Amino acid sequence: MNKEWKVWLKYLSWFAIISGVLWVSILVAKHYEFSNSDSAAWFQAVFSVIAIAAAIWISNTQRRTEEARHKRGQIDAVIGIAVLIARAESVIQAFSKETHGSPSPDGYHSIEVIAGRLENTDIVQYSSPIILKTALSSANQIRRYLNYLRKGFRGDNLGIEISLQKSRLRLFKFYGLSDDDLPKSVSTESN
Repeated sequence: MNKEWKVWLKYLSWFAIISGVLWVSILVAKHYEFSNSDSAAWFQAVFSVIAIAAAIWISNTQRRTEEARHKRGQIDAVIGIAVLIARAESVIQAFSKETHGSPSPDGYHSIEVIAGRLENTDIVQYSSPIILKTALSSANQIRRYLNYLRKGFRGDNLGIEISLQKSRLRLFKFYGLSDDDLPKSVSTESN
């Protein structure tokens, strides 16, 4: 069912409940022939209970909305980190296949930028320890790889590509995601 329809049905059900309570209150007042002051007291009591229930409902709705927003922020952070890691995997894979591990200056710069972005992960924005650990350990692995390249090691990518992939998949598993959740341009790039 469409989300808008669910919201309207929820409001309609609340309207029906309040209307029903109002009609029951009127029928009870007519049946027992309350005086005007008694009727006013009963109406006040009934609608006070309705107001309390509405306040609880509004509070719960706000809490659920805030939790959903926080969870979406965490998922966005995971996908952002995973995109960087997947990009690093594809650049390193390109180094290994095309140039026998010797990157071009542009490729070297590209991997430097990715490592820098992973190292500068905002601790406040991404408060989850698993996100931070994955970002920083991936940046560390990339930096080690770059240091090997600086020292003149060529050829094999030293298992860095597989190590980065394991880090990304571990992060995905923790959050219940998969490569399908990555943007299409990234997921096809790393495969």
